[in-house]
Amino acid sequence: MSGGGEKGSATTKTPADFLKSIRGRPVVVKLNSGVDYRGILACLDGYMNIAMEQTEEYVNGQLKNNSVHQHFKADSSRWGLALIVPCNVAMRS
Repeated sequence: MSGGGEKGSATTKTPADFLKSIRGRPVVVKLNSGVDYRGILACLDGYMNIAMEQTEEYVNGQLKNNSVHQHFKADSSRWGLALIVPCNVAMRS
């Protein structure tokens, strides 16, 4: 019966575990509109409300705006959140 007990919960990761692991790290938030926001993930709740710091807004790959804080409310249809991607992109200062 080798290997029967090797599948443990220690190796099982949930989406919540993943999101906790990227808090405080650089991420790209991609919206369905094609706009990308790059910054530090400050906060994320169970409703997918997002707060970012040191945020850069990119439209069609071009930097359009810098802001200290950016908030995305999950139930707002104008955002149309597509996905959150961890990245190793150096942030502009």
